[in-house]
Amino acid sequence: QTMIEETAMTVHNRISFFLMLFVFGAFAGLGLAQEGGEEKKQDEPTEETIEALKESTAAMAKARSDTDIIYFAKQIVERLKGGDERSQEKAIDTMAKGLKVKSEDTKKVIVELLGKTGHRASKHLLAEAKRSKKDVSYLCDCLKAAGNVHDPKAWKDILGYLNHKDNVVISTAIVAMGSYADEETKVRQEIVKELLKTYNSVASAANKSN
Repeated sequence: QTMIEETAMTVHNRISFFLMLFVFGAFAGLGLAQEGGEEKKQDEPTEETIEALKESTAAMAKARSDTDIIYFAKQIVERLKGGDERSQEKAIDTMAKGLKVKSEDTKKVIVELLGKTGHRASKHLLAEAKRSKKDVSYLCDCLKAAGNVHDPKAWKDILGYLNHKDNVVISTAIVAMGSYADEETKVRQEIVKELLKTYNSVASAANKSN
Protein backbone atom coordinates (compact mmCIF):
# COMPACT_ATOMS: atom_id res chain seq x y z
CA GLN A 1 0.00 0.00 0.00
CA THR A 2 1.13 3.54 -0.71
CA MET A 3 1.32 6.16 2.01
CA ILE A 4 -1.74 7.87 0.53
CA GLU A 5 -3.75 4.64 0.67
CA GLU A 6 -2.69 3.98 4.26
CA THR A 7 -3.60 7.54 5.27
CA ALA A 8 -6.99 7.27 3.56
CA MET A 9 -7.67 3.99 5.37
CA THR A 10 -6.71 5.49 8.73
CA VAL A 11 -9.01 8.47 8.19
CA HIS A 12 -11.85 6.17 7.09
CA ASN A 13 -11.45 3.97 10.16
CA ARG A 14 -11.44 6.97 12.47
CA ILE A 15 -14.59 8.36 10.88
CA SER A 16 -16.24 4.95 11.15
CA PHE A 17 -15.24 4.70 14.80
CA PHE A 18 -16.66 8.12 15.68
CA LEU A 19 -19.87 7.36 13.83
CA MET A 20 -20.24 4.22 15.91
CA LEU A 21 -19.79 6.31 19.05
CA PHE A 22 -22.51 8.65 17.85
CA VAL A 23 -24.80 5.68 17.28
CA PHE A 24 -24.29 4.39 20.81
CA GLY A 25 -24.67 7.91 22.18
CA ALA A 26 -28.06 8.13 20.47
CA PHE A 27 -28.97 4.71 21.91
CA ALA A 28 -28.21 6.01 25.39
CA GLY A 29 -30.36 9.08 24.78
CA LEU A 30 -33.27 6.99 23.54
CA GLY A 31 -33.31 4.98 26.77
CA LEU A 32 -35.21 1.95 25.52
CA ALA A 33 -35.23 0.40 28.98
CA GLN A 34 -37.54 3.18 30.12
CA GLU A 35 -41.14 3.79 29.20
CA GLY A 36 -40.56 7.44 28.41
CA GLY A 37 -39.99 10.41 30.70
CA GLU A 38 -42.58 12.02 32.89
CA GLU A 39 -44.31 15.01 31.38
CA LYS A 40 -43.61 18.27 33.13
CA LYS A 41 -46.67 20.14 34.26
CA GLN A 42 -47.03 23.53 32.63
CA ASP A 43 -49.02 26.49 33.80
CA GLU A 44 -52.23 27.02 31.88
CA PRO A 45 -52.12 30.00 29.50
CA THR A 46 -54.07 33.06 30.55
CA GLU A 47 -55.53 35.91 28.53
CA GLU A 48 -52.56 38.02 29.55
CA THR A 49 -49.91 35.50 28.49
CA ILE A 50 -51.70 34.75 25.22
CA GLU A 51 -51.95 38.45 24.46
CA ALA A 52 -48.27 38.93 25.28
CA LEU A 53 -47.32 36.22 22.77
CA LYS A 54 -49.57 37.78 20.13
CA GLU A 55 -47.87 41.15 20.67
CA SER A 56 -44.45 39.60 20.18
CA THR A 57 -45.66 37.79 17.06
CA ALA A 58 -47.05 41.02 15.59
CA ALA A 59 -43.82 42.83 16.33
CA MET A 60 -41.82 40.01 14.74
CA ALA A 61 -43.95 40.26 11.60
CA LYS A 62 -43.17 43.98 11.29
CA ALA A 63 -39.46 43.68 12.11
CA ARG A 64 -37.13 44.62 9.27
CA SER A 65 -33.63 44.90 10.70
CA ASP A 66 -31.73 41.75 11.68
CA THR A 67 -31.36 43.12 15.19
CA ASP A 68 -35.13 43.49 15.62
CA ILE A 69 -35.81 40.10 14.02
CA ILE A 70 -33.51 38.38 16.50
CA TYR A 71 -34.83 40.40 19.44
CA PHE A 72 -38.48 39.56 18.83
CA ALA A 73 -37.69 35.94 17.93
CA LYS A 74 -36.06 35.56 21.34
CA GLN A 75 -39.06 37.23 22.95
CA ILE A 76 -41.39 34.76 21.24
CA VAL A 77 -39.38 31.84 22.61
CA GLU A 78 -39.66 33.29 26.11
CA ARG A 79 -43.42 33.81 25.83
CA LEU A 80 -44.34 30.74 23.77
CA LYS A 81 -45.43 28.53 26.67
CA GLY A 82 -47.92 31.19 27.70
CA GLY A 83 -49.82 30.92 24.44
CA ASP A 84 -52.63 28.64 23.36
CA GLU A 85 -52.16 26.24 20.44
CA ARG A 86 -53.33 28.67 17.80
CA SER A 87 -51.19 31.57 18.95
CA GLN A 88 -48.18 29.28 19.33
CA GLU A 89 -48.50 27.99 15.77
CA LYS A 90 -48.78 31.51 14.38
CA ALA A 91 -45.80 32.63 16.45
CA ILE A 92 -43.60 29.79 15.16
CA ASP A 93 -44.64 30.38 11.55
CA THR A 94 -43.88 34.07 11.93
CA MET A 95 -40.48 33.31 13.45
CA ALA A 96 -39.68 31.08 10.48
CA LYS A 97 -39.95 34.10 8.18
CA GLY A 98 -36.67 35.20 9.72
CA LEU A 99 -35.03 32.43 7.70
CA LYS A 100 -35.54 34.53 4.56
CA VAL A 101 -33.04 37.22 5.56
CA LYS A 102 -29.76 37.55 3.67
CA SER A 103 -27.46 37.37 6.69
CA GLU A 104 -26.22 33.82 7.26
CA ASP A 105 -25.42 34.63 10.89
CA THR A 106 -28.98 35.83 11.52
CA LYS A 107 -30.43 32.74 9.86
CA LYS A 108 -28.33 30.52 12.13
CA VAL A 109 -29.65 32.34 15.19
CA ILE A 110 -33.25 31.88 14.01
CA VAL A 111 -32.62 28.18 13.36
CA GLU A 112 -31.28 27.76 16.90
CA LEU A 113 -34.27 29.63 18.35
CA LEU A 114 -36.76 27.59 16.34
CA GLY A 115 -35.15 24.53 17.90
CA LYS A 116 -36.37 25.83 21.26
CA THR A 117 -40.02 26.10 20.24
CA GLY A 118 -42.30 23.19 19.34
CA HIS A 119 -43.23 20.48 16.85
CA ARG A 120 -44.53 22.94 14.26
CA ALA A 121 -41.00 24.29 13.74
CA SER A 122 -39.82 20.99 12.28
CA LYS A 123 -41.42 21.60 8.87
CA HIS A 124 -39.62 24.92 8.55
CA LEU A 125 -36.31 23.51 9.74
CA LEU A 126 -36.41 20.47 7.47
CA ALA A 127 -37.42 22.61 4.50
CA GLU A 128 -34.47 24.86 5.24
CA ALA A 129 -32.21 21.82 5.47
CA LYS A 130 -33.23 20.75 1.98
CA ARG A 131 -32.39 24.19 0.64
CA SER A 132 -28.91 24.18 2.16
CA LYS A 133 -27.33 21.28 0.29
CA LYS A 134 -24.03 23.08 -0.28
CA ASP A 135 -23.61 24.48 3.24
CA VAL A 136 -22.97 21.41 5.39
CA SER A 137 -22.55 23.40 8.59
CA TYR A 138 -25.90 25.15 8.18
CA LEU A 139 -27.56 21.90 7.15
CA CYS A 140 -26.35 20.32 10.38
CA ASP A 141 -27.65 23.28 12.39
CA CYS A 142 -31.09 22.71 10.87
CA LEU A 143 -31.02 18.98 11.62
CA LYS A 144 -29.90 19.55 15.20
CA ALA A 145 -32.68 22.08 15.77
CA ALA A 146 -35.24 19.75 14.16
CA GLY A 147 -34.14 17.02 16.55
CA ASN A 148 -34.53 19.36 19.50
CA VAL A 149 -38.25 19.93 18.81
CA HIS A 150 -38.66 16.12 18.45
CA ASP A 151 -41.75 16.22 16.27
CA PRO A 152 -43.06 12.60 16.19
CA LYS A 153 -43.99 13.12 12.52
CA ALA A 154 -40.52 14.32 11.49
CA TRP A 155 -38.03 11.74 12.71
CA LYS A 156 -38.18 9.74 9.48
CA ASP A 157 -37.19 12.85 7.54
CA ILE A 158 -34.21 13.31 9.83
CA LEU A 159 -33.26 9.66 9.48
CA GLY A 160 -33.28 10.14 5.72
CA TYR A 161 -30.01 12.00 6.17
CA LEU A 162 -28.31 8.77 7.30
CA ASN A 163 -27.83 8.18 3.57
CA HIS A 164 -26.06 11.51 3.07
CA LYS A 165 -22.62 11.45 1.46
CA ASP A 166 -21.09 13.61 4.21
CA ASN A 167 -20.21 11.83 7.47
CA VAL A 168 -20.71 15.00 9.50
CA VAL A 169 -24.32 15.21 8.32
CA ILE A 170 -24.86 11.52 9.08
CA SER A 171 -23.49 11.87 12.61
CA THR A 172 -25.61 14.97 13.23
CA ALA A 173 -28.75 13.12 12.14
CA ILE A 174 -27.88 10.24 14.46
CA VAL A 175 -27.31 12.53 17.43
CA ALA A 176 -30.57 14.36 16.66
CA MET A 177 -32.38 11.07 17.23
CA GLY A 178 -31.27 11.13 20.85
CA SER A 179 -33.80 13.93 21.38
CA TYR A 180 -36.62 11.42 20.90
CA ALA A 181 -36.05 9.77 24.27
CA ASP A 182 -39.56 10.56 25.49
CA GLU A 183 -41.41 9.21 22.48
CA GLU A 184 -43.56 6.10 22.78
CA THR A 185 -41.76 2.75 22.78
CA LYS A 186 -42.87 1.81 19.25
CA VAL A 187 -41.35 4.95 17.77
CA ARG A 188 -38.11 4.53 19.71
CA GLN A 189 -37.83 0.92 18.55
CA GLU A 190 -38.23 1.99 14.93
CA ILE A 191 -35.54 4.64 15.38
CA VAL A 192 -33.12 2.17 16.94
CA LYS A 193 -33.81 -0.28 14.12
CA GLU A 194 -32.71 2.32 11.58
CA LEU A 195 -29.69 3.32 13.67
CA LEU A 196 -28.61 -0.31 13.83
CA LYS A 197 -28.67 -0.46 10.05
CA THR A 198 -26.29 2.49 9.96
CA TYR A 199 -24.06 0.93 12.60
CA ASN A 200 -23.87 -2.37 10.71
CA SER A 201 -23.07 -0.53 7.51
CA VAL A 202 -20.26 1.44 9.15
CA ALA A 203 -18.90 -1.61 10.96
CA SER A 204 -18.91 -3.62 7.73
CA ALA A 205 -17.05 -0.88 5.87
CA ALA A 206 -14.49 -0.61 8.66
CA ASN A 207 -13.87 -4.37 8.65
CA LYS A 208 -13.40 -4.46 4.88
CA SER A 209 -10.80 -1.69 5.05
CA ASN A 210 -8.68 -3.64 7.59
